[in-house]
Amino acid sequence: MNVEDALCTINIILDPNYINDVQELIFRQCWAGKTYQDIATLSGYTHDHIRAVGSHLWKSLSEQLGEKTTKSNFRSVLRRYSLKQAKQTADAPANQALSTPETVLELPTGPVSIDSRFYIPREPIEAYCYETVTQPGALIRIKAPRQMGKTSLMARILHHAQGQAYQTVVISMRQANLSLFKDSNRFLSWFCSHIAYRLGNPDRLKDHWDDIFGGNSNSTRYFEKYLLSELETPLVLAIDDTDIIFRYPEIATDFLGLLRSWYEKARYGVNNSVLWQRLRLIVVHSTEVYVPLQTRQSPFNVGLSIDLPEFTPAQVNELASRYLLTTSSQVWKESSPNYISLLMEQVGGNPYFIRSTFHYLVQNNLALEQLFNAESVINDIHQELLRQKWQTLQPYPRLMRAYKEIVSSPHPTQIDSELKFELQSLGLIKVVENGVIPCCKLLANYFRKHLGQTELSRGVADPRDDFI
Repeated sequence: MNVEDALCTINIILDPNYINDVQELIFRQCWAGKTYQDIATLSGYTHDHIRAVGSHLWKSLSEQLGEKTTKSNFRSVLRRYSLKQAKQTADAPANQALSTPETVLELPTGPVSIDSRFYIPREPIEAYCYETVTQPGALIRIKAPRQMGKTSLMARILHHAQGQAYQTVVISMRQANLSLFKDSNRFLSWFCSHIAYRLGNPDRLKDHWDDIFGGNSNSTRYFEKYLLSELETPLVLAIDDTDIIFRYPEIATDFLGLLRSWYEKARYGVNNSVLWQRLRLIVVHSTEVYVPLQTRQSPFNVGLSIDLPEFTPAQVNELASRYLLTTSSQVWKESSPNYISLLMEQVGGNPYFIRSTFHYLVQNNLALEQLFNAESVINDIHQELLRQKWQTLQPYPRLMRAYKEIVSSPHPTQIDSELKFELQSLGLIKVVENGVIPCCKLLANYFRKHLGQTELSRGVADPRDDFI
């Protein structure tokens, strides 16, 4: 197991949350054998802060793994976890043979697999995307808060493209080391090299990269002279977690402007237009971009824009039927609209919350109506997620104060764009016409109660820690 495999593993373990940038920095450096003092010197943070963030990470892993995890033993703990998962996968066919296809459940975390019966289409969105990705030089932008199904939709677009014999590459901004975001040229050279690697091509960056030119020009030349010219079929490049770069204005300005220029090369008949028509872009992000961009530089005002909506009551009802919840009550046809309405009052139309609820009901052999026999049941189902979000927010006093104002207000709240970005990235709010509101009543009630009991002046002293 290398550090990249280990990072993927711990993000799966901590799903639906991810480790933040500072935690990733600490994890990578600890993996390399660095001390907290080494990391503090390298990063510019205080030793106490690095130690506190590291301790929080090991504590979170300990709770999820059921085994004490520390800076000194985390490698062996993760190795044991991976071996255990591999054994379970190897044994899975024998276990699955005991169940009928209708009773086999899937964990509600992460993207919904391509062949899953639990994927609910949000037509005509899928049809629009499938049609667009086959168009020369296409650009598809998918935006929605966390856990709304962006990656699941992206996977289906890529699957459709593969059916057309296109090549596909997915690159997540979470794969980039924190240090890459300090220099635009270095970030773009990583971006180009990573795509070559994903295509199975040798890295020929040195042959096409000249320091006399900027990163954008070098990246364009690398694509023109090497990556695109080597292709016999179109390439669909999906960029996931794009909003991560919004935290780095210099990187964002260069990179987003680069994507826009590539789109224009394909669309508007500039040099090598036919070559650039082989490239189809999918850009996935959770939040609105708040980095100032000139209109002609932004990729967010061109192409097909998909603002992925919440599930409708009909879609929630369809998902319930796929979980076979309809068989749990003889009066389903008469009563299900009421139960669906009550559920959506609590968790909205967020697919993750809905799937988690239904998964719990089937696992515990409960009917949907039993959710509402006691107020605490739905809270208990999502207790772990609520606790994780609470722990993630706690070290950041400015975010805590902003969110307290949001959950305490009966009306949409206006907040600073950076605060809005961070809270939306955490999946705590949704943007409406007149401001922001909690993403659902479940979160609003939980945080209203806990924030009312918390002294908000407590928290980290380093001003950089106001944001995650």
